[in-house]
Amino acid sequence: LQRNPAELRRSILHFLGADPDKPIRRLTADYNGWAGMEKLLFTDKVRSHVARFFKKELKTCARRLGGPARDWPARYGFSLLFFFGELAAYFDHFLRSDWIA
Repeated sequence: LQRNPAELRRSILHFLGADPDKPIRRLTADYNGWAGMEKLLFTDKVRSHVARFFKKELKTCARRLGGPARDWPARYGFSLLFFFGELAAYFDHFLRSDWIA
């Protein structure tokens, strides 16, 4: 990437089946192709369903990223469940440790 970024781009585009010789359209940093498009309604029911679908990912992000990500499971009602799940995982790890045998 540092030695030859243009060749890396070319090889990635070729791998994906895109035309690496197609001219690059330069966009500004604040470009948003979706601006002005009407947003679909994301009801509470749909939001809850999506959260349950990505429950594992929400928990993993909360654990690995920390900071504000720790609050993400609580937004969808997983906070207490998340806490007890993590507690059970730590307890299981503790019981399986060689140093307490």
